[in-house]
Order: sequence, then structure tokens, then C-alpha cells
Amino acid sequence: MNAMARIGRGLRGHWGWLAAAIWCSVAAPHAWAADAAPIEFHVAGGSLATVLLTIAKQGHLVLSFDATLTRGLSAHPVDGTMTAKEALANALAGSRLELIDVAGGTLTLRRSEAADQPGSASSSAHVLPRIDVLARPDDGQAAEDGFVVERSSTATRTDMALSDVPQSVGAVSHAVMTSQQATTVADALGNVSGVTPSFGFDNANYDVSVRGFQTTTLMVDGMLYESEAYPPLAGIERVEVIKGPVTLIAGGVPAGGIVDLVTKKPEFETRRTLTTQIDSIGQRSGNIDLDGTFGDGSHLGYRFVASGELDSRNYGGYDGRREFYLAPSLRYRDSSTDITLGFEHYRNRLPILPYTVGGTDGEPLPDTPLTPVSAPSDHIANESTEVHLLAEHAFGDGWSVRARARLLRDDTETFWNVPLAAFDDAGDVGLDAIDSRTVRHQATVAGELVRKFKAGGISGTLLAGVDFWRLGYAQDQSPDNPSEQNLYAPQPLATIPGGPLAPIASYVARQWSAYAQAQFAFGSRLRLLASLRHTNVLLSDPINQLDQHNGAWTPNLGVSYRLTSSATLYANWLHGFDQSLDEQTSSGAPLPPIRSEQVEAGVKFDLQGDKLFATAAVYRVSNDLAIGSDPTNPLYAVALPGQRSRGFEFDLQGQALPGWNIIGTLTAASSSVDGGNGAAPAVAPRSASLWSTYAFSHDASRGWGVGGGIFAHSHEPTDMAGFSVPGDARVDATVFYRAKHWSTQLGVKNVFDRRLYGPSEHAIYIPVLPGRSVVLTTTFDLG
Repeated sequence: MNAMARIGRGLRGHWGWLAAAIWCSVAAPHAWAADAAPIEFHVAGGSLATVLLTIAKQGHLVLSFDATLTRGLSAHPVDGTMTAKEALANALAGSRLELIDVAGGTLTLRRSEAADQPGSASSSAHVLPRIDVLARPDDGQAAEDGFVVERSSTATRTDMALSDVPQSVGAVSHAVMTSQQATTVADALGNVSGVTPSFGFDNANYDVSVRGFQTTTLMVDGMLYESEAYPPLAGIERVEVIKGPVTLIAGGVPAGGIVDLVTKKPEFETRRTLTTQIDSIGQRSGNIDLDGTFGDGSHLGYRFVASGELDSRNYGGYDGRREFYLAPSLRYRDSSTDITLGFEHYRNRLPILPYTVGGTDGEPLPDTPLTPVSAPSDHIANESTEVHLLAEHAFGDGWSVRARARLLRDDTETFWNVPLAAFDDAGDVGLDAIDSRTVRHQATVAGELVRKFKAGGISGTLLAGVDFWRLGYAQDQSPDNPSEQNLYAPQPLATIPGGPLAPIASYVARQWSAYAQAQFAFGSRLRLLASLRHTNVLLSDPINQLDQHNGAWTPNLGVSYRLTSSATLYANWLHGFDQSLDEQTSSGAPLPPIRSEQVEAGVKFDLQGDKLFATAAVYRVSNDLAIGSDPTNPLYAVALPGQRSRGFEFDLQGQALPGWNIIGTLTAASSSVDGGNGAAPAVAPRSASLWSTYAFSHDASRGWGVGGGIFAHSHEPTDMAGFSVPGDARVDATVFYRAKHWSTQLGVKNVFDRRLYGPSEHAIYIPVLPGRSVVLTTTFDLG
């Protein structure tokens, strides 16, 4: 568990400062049109409607028009640095259409009254026409087309095409997750190179390793999200992984990178869907997604997402998964202001996964039965409630302000017999019955001032911001209750009795940060990205009587150079920081902060008219120390040699040919811990994945499609020398049919019914994954 997770997750006290900060950041008058600042556009030619919508989204404009105006028309590529309105006018050249302003800041199209001046822009106010096509400002969310994700704002805090970001960023679109019938974030992360979801002793959930460095820190919508459970995919639009030290966007976190989940928000489109999914191993789930506006042409939109799951038993015989998720949100948007207010409530009960242990030959004990080793009722339960605000307002001359805020409460209850030791190849194990409750509270608030500019041949974005994060952690646990069990002939165990609970941990942490970033574009080819952040973290631990502090400056530099319209070289030199608090040394001296460094170089490709995207990267990332138990006194901590990781990664995603979508990864890496004496646990040196779907377009087979893929990895070390999880490969396949108002998909996971093991940090706990299963998903358009 990383340092932020170790110092706890909670908040007490008054919230007045938070409300004041939010109000001040959004209570500015509407003073300008968002297109005033020049932007660098690289929009491929194509249908006029598609080009116009792409420009409007990238330029943060609200554009609506009657689809009959653009039917059958095409536009040339729009390439260069200009305002969004200038880009739209260029796209309209020769179309005999003109751009006009509508009251309220919306733009629309009409037939040009002057036939000799097509593609012009008019500032006179008009009535909004019938809306057939609507584009809205992009708010930093990726533009998605099938499997490809074109843009993101997470890695740099500024909206950029992924091909221009001088850093490796993995992104998994909603279309990919849907086509794979994914059920968890871990499923989605299998499509990103260098990323491994792994299981620890909280086995119903999972941690994530990025480039060999384990992290339990998660971001949602660009803010830290301190919860034991990942939100369900029903509320997730896409999954991003920012690789390398990410102190600029997250503060003190591990060196390898971080996962950011982008949630579903109001999209100002009328869309209502109901989805159900069942499988052959007992999972039953459903979700509803309602998206719309309060009236035609309204600037106020809503999104309502709800999902649930109720299973009787999991494939290991434990009492089944139960889940309820509710996420309503409201969004106000016009040409200069964008405010989203969201609420989320998530409650789940996760059964224990069946598992085996490492044998004396270093491999998992074979053929252990998929029956409960402990009580069938063993589980981990989680309940979280969260409210968040995202706000942005644009002033004149390229100035804008942004605000983000989150309040979160998370409760976790653990009832399960944790494996403590493996005794022999006969399958004897020692267990300890755990009954504990953990409560976390989190508050986050951040504000940024942004300035877009153009001076001669140089354009760019300057950004300065501050953020504050406060959390606390309280854990109560019952006394140890050891027992013995045999994996091959398990005897039924009684349900763990509740209580009595006693406090074992309680602390509060605060993090203050200030940062600045400068992004420069020199012409249309060269980009430079530089940033500097100072982070302070304070910990107060009344149980251990600790008051500790860490702080660090972290400079970063990245550069990208566009070789051609489809190839971009990039390199970066990044620095990170992870605090070392909540640790005591035998001498009483504080441990220094953990500092990290990454050097990375790569090339990015935009192919097939920006429909196919690829990244190839080589990297070296390291931190200067690790924290472990003092060998002379295990009750204290000591600084150990740091971790090193280097490797090659390749990612490919998008549309290879009409109807043929593909996403694939390749990773070849090495990592070392403890001064080179060991390898990072649960991280495979070699891994690859390939998933592809094809939708038939001939009249006789229109609507039908097929898909399939393979997910493979080499052996994965554990925390015990000589013990590892063997390499394996899983093959999945699917067939689907899509009609106008409904779709259905039948998939088979683990087609060859192989015995697969989950990546594990510990040799005494190796999860056994499901065998072959059949999954049926049906989606209805509710109109």
C-alpha cells in the first residue's frame, strides 16, 4: 500500500472554507466568447458535419445546426493556429453556408445570403433552429470515435491531443469496455501496456502496478479518490493511465503512474438506455443511463446513472456479490461557463475469491478445488458517498479560471479468514479471522488560473494553481482468531463473529500544493511543456504520537516534435515525490521523502485519418529509496535501496479498416527492488494483448459482428524469493447484433477453460480465476 493510503483517509471539522473557495471560483460575470484565444488545430478532412463538430469541441464552442444543411458536403483539412471561429470559417469555405451567433452564446449555420462570400461568420443574433446536430465544448474530455481516444486533459491539466502530449498516456474508451463485456476497472486495464491489476490480502479488491510500481491511489475526474473500492463501470465513460511520476496532478504518489477514471456527465443529448447482463457463473446485473436537457436548446443538462447486481454464489462457492450504484448529475453550460455538480452513492459486498498457495517447487499448488476454504459468508463490504463540483469560466483575452472540489466518505467492513502461512504441499494453511471496520473522509479543493496566448509564431497556455487535500483514517479491529485449514479437504468454518472492536489506527493528513505550468507551441511542429510544483504533506497520528512533515519541489520537462502529419516524436524528464510519513525509526529520526525520476522517449502515430492511434515508448523510472522493516527491530521502519524499472511499451487502438476496430498492447520490462536482489511482485516481465471486432456492412449481414482476443503474460514474481505465478494466456470471443433501438451480445470468456491465476503480491495467497463462462448482454434504447 502506498504512502498516501498508509497515512489514512478522513476529514473532520468545518467546511466553510471549502464552500467559500468554490463560490469565489465560479461567481464571475460572463464576459467573453470562448473562441477568442488561438488554438492549434489538426483536423483531418472529411464530411463537413464531422469537421465542424470536431472543431467546435476542440475550441470549446456550442454549435447546433440542421443536419440537412451539411448533407453531402465535405471539408478540406483544417491545420494551423487560429481561433475556433476562424477554423470553422475555413471548414465552411466553398459550402455556401455561414456561421451566425444565437442569443445565449450558441452558434448555428444558415445558407449564405451572399453567394460570393461562402464560409463567412456573422455576429447578428438569430433564433436557434431545429437542432439535429449539437457540439458542445470539450471540457477536457476525450473526443472518442469507437476504440480510439483522441484528446485528454488529465496528464497536463490542459486540453491536448494525445499525439501532442509528451508523455505516455493509456486510454480505454467506453466502446472497448462494452465490446469486451468488461465488468470491472481491472478488466479495462488489461488493454493498457505496463499496467497490472494485482491482488493482496484485501483480495476482494485489487491494487494496480504501473511500470512496476504499485499504487493504491486512484483519481476520478482528475481528483484524488480515497476509497477502498473502484466505482463500477456503469458510471465510467473511459479509463486513463498517466504513466510516470504524476506529482504535478496528484501530489505525493508512487513513481510509476496513476489511473484516472472519467465519469459519465451530462452530454446535452437525449439518450436513454437500459442494459442487462447475465453469465453462466451466476452474475446478474443491470444498469440504466438517462441523459438529456431541460428543454430544447437548454443550457442545463442532466445525467442519471443507476446500476445493481445481485448474485447468489460466486464460482468459488462464497456468498455472491451484491452492488448498488446511484450517480445523478447536473450541468450548466454556455459559451463561457461550464459547471457540473455530481453526487455518487456506491454500496457493495464482495465475496472472497477462491485461492491456492505456492508449493515447495515455487509453483501454485495444483488442482485445489473451487470450494470455500473459510466460511461461505466471508466478504469485504464497502459503502461510499461522494459529492463533487467541476467548474470553468472563461473571461476575455484568453483568460479563464477553473475549480474542482470533492467531499467523500468511505466505510469498509472486512469479514474473512486471511491466509497467514502455507505449511506443506499437502495444502495445509494457517488462517486468521479478521473483523475490522475502516472509515475514511476526504476533502479536496483546487483552483487554477489559465491564460492562452499567441505572439508571433509562438502560441501556448500558461497555468498556475493551488490545491488542498485533507483526509483522515480510523480503523477498529477485533482480536486475532487463528485456525488451520486444508485446501484439498476444507472443513466448513462458522461465520466470523462480530466484535468487540478496538482502535488500531487513527490519523489525519493534509497536503498543500502550488504549481505552475507553461505549454509552448513553436509553429505547427515543436511543442514544449514545463512545470514546477511544490508539495507539503503533514501527518498527525495521536495513537503513535507522531507529527510529521514531508515536502518537495518537483520540476518536469517534456518536448514533442511533429515529424509529419501522422508521426510525432516526444521525450520527457519527470520528477516525482512520495511522502514517507506514518513511519517510525528506532532512532526517532524522520525518514526523508521518496523522490523519483523518469526519462522517457517515444513516437506517436495518427493513422487512417486520425482513426488509428499508436504509441511506442522506452523508459527508465526509479526512486531513491524504499521503506521496509528494520531487521534489528521489526516494529520500526528503515530506509532501503530504491526500486528501478525500465522497458519498452507499445499500444495500438482505433479503426484499422471500415468496420474493423482493434486495440492491442505489448510490454517488455524489467524491475528490481532491494538494490537489485529481487523483482517487483505481481509484475510480469513480458505481456501482450490483442482484441478486435468486425461489424459486417453487407445488406444481408448488416448489424451482425464478431470479435475476439487474447490476453497473455509471462511469469509474475511474488514477495517470496523462488515463488511465482506462472505465465498464461486467456482467449475470449464474442458475437453481436445491433439494431436501431436495441443490441445484444453473446461472449465466451476463457474459451479454452484454462486454469488461470490472478497476479498476486503474496505466495501464500494466489487467486484462482474463473474457468470458461458465457456472458449475455442486452441493451435497449428507451427513446
